[in-house]
Amino acid sequence: MTGKERKGNGLYDSGEKTLPGVKVTLTEIKKDNSYNDSERTVLTTTTDENGNFIIKEGIKAADYVLTYTWGDKTYKVQYYKGTIYDESRDQSDKSWWRTQSPETRKTDALDDMNQRKIIDDEMEKVTNNTLEAEIQKAYEGGSNVIKTTTMNSNTPQFTFGVEYNNEEPTTTSSDGTTTVDNVKKYDITNVDFGIVERPKQKVTINKKVSKYKITLANGQVLVDANYDEKNNKFVGSVNNTTMPTPEVIKTEIDNEILQGAKMEVTYKITATNISEKDFTDDAYYLYGTHANTPLKLSMTNVLDYLDRKVSKVDDDQNSKWTEITDGNKLMGTASDSGINSYQKQLQNNNLENLLNDSRVYDTSDLSNPIATGESNTVTINASTELTTSNDNTFNNNVEITNIKKPENTNNSGSPVLVQVDTHSLVNLAQATAPQIVIMPSTGENKNIATPIILGIVLLIIVGAGTFVIKKFVIDK
Repeated sequence: MTGKERKGNGLYDSGEKTLPGVKVTLTEIKKDNSYNDSERTVLTTTTDENGNFIIKEGIKAADYVLTYTWGDKTYKVQYYKGTIYDESRDQSDKSWWRTQSPETRKTDALDDMNQRKIIDDEMEKVTNNTLEAEIQKAYEGGSNVIKTTTMNSNTPQFTFGVEYNNEEPTTTSSDGTTTVDNVKKYDITNVDFGIVERPKQKVTINKKVSKYKITLANGQVLVDANYDEKNNKFVGSVNNTTMPTPEVIKTEIDNEILQGAKMEVTYKITATNISEKDFTDDAYYLYGTHANTPLKLSMTNVLDYLDRKVSKVDDDQNSKWTEITDGNKLMGTASDSGINSYQKQLQNNNLENLLNDSRVYDTSDLSNPIATGESNTVTINASTELTTSNDNTFNNNVEITNIKKPENTNNSGSPVLVQVDTHSLVNLAQATAPQIVIMPSTGENKNIATPIILGIVLLIIVGAGTFVIKKFVIDK
């Protein structure tokens, strides 16, 4: 839901799913707020198939906290959080449970924020293109990085006192409490807790040919066009150039003038934050309120795979790109800070093929943090001399290899998912620019049009000559 919020409403609504098997712990809190006294009461249970639980044995007059321990393969704590809590509630009121309306079931627990920081810090240690796989491993057999698979969500403290009455030994009062042996017994019927998906973070990357120029060896400009994104076409001098599909740009040139022509191309790379809205305030995570501090994402590293038949032009714009020739750095590892190439799924013996086909450049010029709906753009300029003997088909790929959230950002949304507009590879932020194909003109390419025309003309001449001979010679 790009640009929209995902925070829940803090209420149990009819029809919402309930969760079985959630551990619920009632922990006595000593007067010094100690959790460590060996004499304190600790009672546990789990929710049933309808998400309900009952604790009724062993409770004594004291202060308590109720803790929900949740998280499993379906509701991973990396992707889910406690739903928002009503900020207007007085959390210091230890009798808050007395004023709960049975008809309005609000969530009564808040996520442990120290635990949430641990979860987010673990995710930050994994390069983004392997994060989803690493989270999956954590719930299926264990990850060396993602260790935390549960969250503790705690209610505010509440108290049970002992009240004596002068009434009959067993009576029921209008507020629903029952006295037994003149000691009041309390029934708390709706201490609830709900979870919701965290705001989803997603980035796309797109690559277009924004400028395209071909100059013949004699200096004549054959093609000089700019891409009109609104109308999805090139404008300017577009002689013999078509886009038979959005993925292909094709120019036809006669062989006689193709040799020595120069092709110049500018690739425009756009990274866009299409996340759901999220904010860096703790208050937004807990209560859904914020001070207008939107979460932003930085594409701190981008790789461009430029067809090796094309050379990067050395100009001010291209100075932002640095060529990578170290295959080990290109392949990268999940533990390093940089390159996690889309070619990593290849075995090492295929890396040489990649480097033979492409020149690889990286840039940090897209690293300016952007909020949802915002984009960053960078270009790379390239050129080559065309020949009749070489393959004049040119490909170009790009990928985001590292995405970061602002430093010291707490509660910063779910893991960043990356996707592309076209030619995507699963779970990888990779995009393919339109392929450029320069070929001999259709007639020349088939190499049969001229002989056919000459043959037809000769047949006509021969036929006409025969008729004249017959008419004017034989008749005589």
